[in-house]
This record gives sequence, structure tokens and C-alpha cells, in this order.
Amino acid sequence: VALLVRRLGDAALGGIVSGLLTVCNSRPACAAAFTHAQTEHRQQLGLPRDDLPARASELAPATVTGTDAEWDSGRWRLLFGTPVYTATVDGHEPLNTKLRKLLAADMHRGDRPARSLVGNGWRTDDDLLQRKEPAIVRLHKLLLAHVRTVINYGQTQPLNFRLQLSGWAVALGAGGSMREHVHPMVAWSGVYYVNDGASDNGAAAGGRHRGGCLRLSDPRPGAMMVTMGPNDSQFMESRTICPRAGLLVMFPAWISHSVTPLLAGTLDERAEDRRLAIAFNVNAAEE
Repeated sequence: VALLVRRLGDAALGGIVSGLLTVCNSRPACAAAFTHAQTEHRQQLGLPRDDLPARASELAPATVTGTDAEWDSGRWRLLFGTPVYTATVDGHEPLNTKLRKLLAADMHRGDRPARSLVGNGWRTDDDLLQRKEPAIVRLHKLLLAHVRTVINYGQTQPLNFRLQLSGWAVALGAGGSMREHVHPMVAWSGVYYVNDGASDNGAAAGGRHRGGCLRLSDPRPGAMMVTMGPNDSQFMESRTICPRAGLLVMFPAWISHSVTPLLAGTLDERAEDRRLAIAFNVNAAEE
């Protein structure tokens, strides 16, 4: 399985998983085994049991058109979806080792303007991805490959874009966070995690993450205006994605986002042990 995962791209792997889920759901014993495995996995991660879908097929919409999805014989449709892209960057371990050393040296040279940072945090200037150190050049090339995939998502035909990335590194220690904000005048924003900043690889006892998570707020203005009662969770107002070294996340730049406080117990005594991420914006113009 590990060999197959390494060889397949994200789109191919997603297609295979979708097909397997559909077949599994048609076989009662397989569907039951799948639900049981999902329950155990979520318990290990400390996630609530009641978030599980009722059927395996609910994880695999029958049709996807642009940012819309349709399933259950067309009875349910999700319109105008907000795409969020996640991937694990190939070869991230040696790359991250070099980036941590390089950025730790920058931290020792002095503080930079905090901007949206709160508490124990530090950031570089916005020209990080234009620097010529080999590790930065390598990261820039890897990010561009993913960006080309992202900006063609939902297009009616493949398009060629002139791309420019601007990026900066952000380091957080215990108590550090970021205020809610957006990135205007750009197409997409993203974050690449160099280090998750936790002594046990990001998971505390019981599977609860130690914070420093990316929080994406619901971009629909009216979604928080109506509730049907104190237990109503039909339209949740945010989602969180917690850091993991090598993880890349991209989202439309108009989504309001923030970073949850990094809890105590992290290894922030040394600069290279902090939660370290490289944020970036995508400027794209069709050629």
C-alpha cells in the first residue's frame, strides 16, 4: 500500500478510493468493516464518533462539476463549494531540515514586524521565495508544481497562467497565534509546514492537537445569522487543519483565516523547534 501511495498522484489516488468506496458500500460485510475501521481510527485521533457518515458511499459524491457536487441519485447537491487543497510534499524531510536551519539563523538576527501575529511569534519579510539559497529555490519549484494543479481546478479547459509567488516564514512558540485576516488582491493563498512545533509530532495525550492549527472561517456572510437551536450544527462556522511537517494547504485568498494559539508543552527553547510555516500568495494572470 505504501508503495502504491508513493507512485500515485493525488487525483489518481482519489479516483481509486472513490471507486473502492462505491464497491465496498454495495457489499454489506465490507461496508460494516469499513465503518468499524473508521470508528477505531477516529477514536485513535480523538475525534467524535457522531461525525461519521451514515454510509461509506457518502464519502464519495457520484458527480463533481467545477465546485459543485451531487450524490444520492441527484437528491442532494452542494452548490458553489469552496475548494481547499491539501497535499504532502514529496521529499519534505531533508528539505525541511535545511529550511529549519536556514530560518533559525534568520531568527537569531533580530525581530521583524509582527503584523497579524499575536504573542510569541516571528516572521520574515515577504520576499522569502525570491531568495537564492538552494533550499528556498527547491521549495519554490515544488510549490509552483502544486499551484499549477490548483489554479486549473474547476476550469472548463486547461489554461496557461503566468505565475508569481510571494512568501514569508512564520515561527510560533508557546502562546503564539494569528488574528483572523484575508489576503486581498491575490488569487490563492497557501501554507507549507516546515515543523509542527510539538514534542510528540503534533499530538498530545488522547489525540488532541496542541494548537497552532489553521482555522478557515465560513465565507458565506449569512451562514451564521440563523440557528435552529442550541444543538444545531448544520452550518458550522469554521474548520481547522492542524500542522504536520511536509503538509501543504491552499485555499482561495478571500477566505478569512487565523491560527489557533500554540499550547504549552512545545519545544520552543530553540528557534528551529518552533512551529514553523511558510505562507505564500499566488498572483496569476492568464496568458
